[in-house]
Amino acid sequence: MLKKIFWTGVLILLLGFLLKLTFGEIEIGNDKSWCFDRYRMYNYQIRDMRKQEGIEKSVFSTYWTFPYLYIYGMSGYTKITAVPFYTKIEKIPNKVFYNYISSYNDEPISVYHYSLNHLKNTYGDSLIIYNSLKSINYKDYIIFNELKVKGEVYYNLTKQSYQGHLLDGLEEIE
Repeated sequence: MLKKIFWTGVLILLLGFLLKLTFGEIEIGNDKSWCFDRYRMYNYQIRDMRKQEGIEKSVFSTYWTFPYLYIYGMSGYTKITAVPFYTKIEKIPNKVFYNYISSYNDEPISVYHYSLNHLKNTYGDSLIIYNSLKSINYKDYIIFNELKVKGEVYYNLTKQSYQGHLLDGLEEIE
C-alpha cells in the first residue's frame, strides 16, 4: 500500500513538472524558456527554437501569464500566444529598427535581424502587425506600458550603445 502511494506521488510530481515545462516559464539565471522550450531567452535575446527564428534581438522586459508571453525590446512590442502546437504573434514594430534591417535587402545580419516581410513569410497568418498601441485591446495596452517602465534600465543601456539610434522608433509608438 505504501509503495502504491509513493509511486502515485512520484507520478503526480512528474506530471506537474511536465505541465510546468509545457505551459509554464522556466528560469535559470537570466535565461528563460516558455512553452516546452519552444521560445527561449538567452543573453537577452528571444528565439523560436522550432522555427529557428529570432523573435527579439534585445529584450528590455518580459511578462508571462499563461498562455501569453509579452515582450518589450528593440524591435518593438510583441505578444506571443505560447502553446506547444499553435502560434500567434502580435507585433507593434519599431519602424526605425525594421527600416534599418530592410536596408540590407532582406538579407539577415543575424538570426535576430530579419525583416518584417521575412517574419510574415515564416509565420504567415499567425503574425499580426499593428501600427500603434492604440490598435490593441486595453489589457494588452496596460501590460505593454508596464513592460516599458520595467525595461527602462535596459532601454537606457542600449540607447547609450552603438545601436542606440535603432531605438528612436520606440519613442514614436503610441
